[in-house]
Amino acid sequence: MGEARAFGRYFEDFEAGDVYKHWPGKTITEFDDHLFCMITMNHHPLHTNAHYAETSPQFKRNVVVGNLV
Repeated sequence: MGEARAFGRYFEDFEAGDVYKHWPGKTITEFDDHLFCMITMNHHPLHTNAHYAETSPQFKRNVVVGNLV
């Protein structure tokens, strides 16, 4: 039998440039974003208020919270 390996990795096991592919992908919906905002108490209107986001000078639509993606 092979040697038992502990679950997970150490920092030294990772190398710059490594690519990790995850399947299946998921499209983040407006519901996902709003739910995450409520759970994390992020009430910034750029994430939850369509009118505010439409009138913002940069994005013109709601922006998904970076921590979610």
